[in-house]
Amino acid sequence: MVSYRSNKNMFVLPGVLSSLFLIGIGLLFSATLASAQDGPYVIGTDGDQACPVGSEPILDEEECRVAAAAPNVVAIYTYGFVESSNCGNRSPPGCHGFLFDIYFNTDLESTGSGTPFNETPICKRIPVSTAGG
Repeated sequence: MVSYRSNKNMFVLPGVLSSLFLIGIGLLFSATLASAQDGPYVIGTDGDQACPVGSEPILDEEECRVAAAAPNVVAIYTYGFVESSNCGNRSPPGCHGFLFDIYFNTDLESTGSGTPFNETPICKRIPVSTAGG
């Protein structure tokens, strides 16, 4: 049973309705995460400096700005592109997200080993060759 309280009223969802409500919230959250992987840009895993398989880091600031405006990236990082600076090993190289923002680390040799937070690489899909043989 789940209960909700507003300023004046309190209502209770019985067991079945409560379960359906929570499942609906879970499906909505899953759909948002799944849509974050649609399009030419891919969001990596929090705290993992590597891009997902089939993608590569964005190491160009202008492309990072374009990625920050992509619908699937905006769905997660709602504040968009914030700044470009030399973050050293504190952040992954190139384009990455933190909280609601997108940043660009100009230290392209960074290993991100000093990352104190769960910063997430923003990556671009590697085009699949369609050349036939």
